[in-house]
Amino acid sequence: MNRILADITEIKTSGDLALVNLKCENEIFSSLIISQDDSIKVGQSVYMAFKETEVILRENTGEGISIENRFSCSIKSIQKGKILCEVVLNFKNQIITSIITAESCEKLNLFVGKELEALVKTNDLLLIQQ
Repeated sequence: MNRILADITEIKTSGDLALVNLKCENEIFSSLIISQDDSIKVGQSVYMAFKETEVILRENTGEGISIENRFSCSIKSIQKGKILCEVVLNFKNQIITSIITAESCEKLNLFVGKELEALVKTNDLLLIQQ
């Protein structure tokens, strides 16, 4: 499980839904919480947590996409298997891991040092209190 420390900057609510905006390393992230948790507050530090299988990788093309949580990374290491590939990323000196198919790893021509963009869907970003 990936964990990155961030500060809550805004909480928007509608019924049982809450859209939580967070700031980490001058990047803005968002998390959709289905059941509003009154224990989280603006200004609070929390961990953003997400599974390795929920990290999407793409070339830094700048083309439009609906995923809001995007961060530029460089590849630190690659562990290739027959079916899956573990890609360890450096995001501003924080380590993130992505698990993708070996086929996708080949199609993207991934290699250590390559710069790319990591994406995590808003509803896949969990918050964990410190």
